[in-house]
Amino acid sequence: MVAELDEEAIEERITLSDILDLKGYQHFVSNQPAPQYDGTLVDILAELSEKGWLDDKEGEYELNNLTRAVLTYRQYNQYSYTSEMANCLRINFFTEQHDNLKDHLVYEKHLRHYIDFVQGTADPHYLDTLYKLVTWCEDMGKYYEELNFREKHFELAQQYYGSNSDFLIEAETDLAWNYKGTGNLHAAQKHAENALEKAYQHIGDKVTLTAKCESHLGLVLKDLGDYEGAKALLEKAMRSDEANFGEQHPSTAVSYSNLAMVLKDLGMITARH
Repeated sequence: MVAELDEEAIEERITLSDILDLKGYQHFVSNQPAPQYDGTLVDILAELSEKGWLDDKEGEYELNNLTRAVLTYRQYNQYSYTSEMANCLRINFFTEQHDNLKDHLVYEKHLRHYIDFVQGTADPHYLDTLYKLVTWCEDMGKYYEELNFREKHFELAQQYYGSNSDFLIEAETDLAWNYKGTGNLHAAQKHAENALEKAYQHIGDKVTLTAKCESHLGLVLKDLGDYEGAKALLEKAMRSDEANFGEQHPSTAVSYSNLAMVLKDLGMITARH
């Protein structure tokens, strides 16, 4: 869409005063107390529409072609223009406020709009927005959509963070858990094993993220019928949680529950024999 625009015409229409206006909007937005956002959000959208940065389509505001072009027009980085537009118009500001207002449908709409606009750039803004969509789908019980976004998130996270970072280890074990939840146990096992192996190699066996990886793989093995393998991993996760959180912590309680389920299964198997 940006490529179809006349860049010289864009340059003629964008002035330093426009840039300063946007900086003013950002300053105004950042200093509003949270309780006022439900009214202020509509006002800001309307004002930005009047300025020409958004299109008003019967009360539904969208980024117009000129604004999209400006966001990718690197010449204006010297004015911090792209960063101001990112803060004010690249959907994240509006998304955050809708989330604060618990308007889940509009929240989802803005997240998806932003994802469509950025089109797969491996940068923290895009990864953060993808992750917000992941958690939104998870909260709404849309587990297959969640998996679709998790796969994209994991693929791009590898490009941005590298294969051995804590961020990527957690992204992969969460992807494994999503595969488990949608019934693809073999994919779940593959990714859970990869994540745990990287955790052992790069962050050690005493940290909470490693315990999470152990728990995920242990529960995948339980579903695959490998109760002894599951028991060994869940015992490790439990001991780690006890050491890191103490016996009374909710995370430790979950570890006790996970291990208890496997011990019950082992007891049932023994009884049959």
